Amino acid sequence: MRFIKVFLYITVGAIGFALFTYLIAPKAMIEERVSPYNFDKTVETIVENVKQAGWEVPKIYDFQQSLLQHEQTDVGRINVIEICYPIYAAQILTTDTGKSITPMMPCAVGVYEKNDGHTYVASMNVGLMAKLFGDPIAGPMGQVAAEDEKVMAFLN
Repeated sequence: MRFIKVFLYITVGAIGFALFTYLIAPKAMIEERVSPYNFDKTVETIVENVKQAGWEVPKIYDFQQSLLQHEQTDVGRINVIEICYPIYAAQILTTDTGKSITPMMPCAVGVYEKNDGHTYVASMNVGLMAKLFGDPIAGPMGQVAAEDEKVMAFLN
């Protein structure tokens, strides 16, 4: 009888975790916010705020133009802005553990228009990611999260 109870608890826990992972985790990892500005002004504001904070903008990708050049469907206006703060990047990359997160570097911010006519900004929830990775990545990523909030304050 005890075995059946333990089995049921484990099964219910596993199902609950799977539902959480499927339904809630994706929404927690990516933050999507409506911009008070049009598309061009939103991109301009992010770039200005990033540079004023001492960060760099290595590249801005124009997904719409890129896909149209490859004769694909017009997806509408979508830019991805790469942002990097070399001090935090160096702190993370000096450890072998930190090197493993290079696929997430540099940070990226998506700016896009939806069919409702509004401009949206999507970015990774860096604060949550910092907690998930733990040390030695959590410290610098936590600082990135605090800086990111300042850069994106115009969205609040």
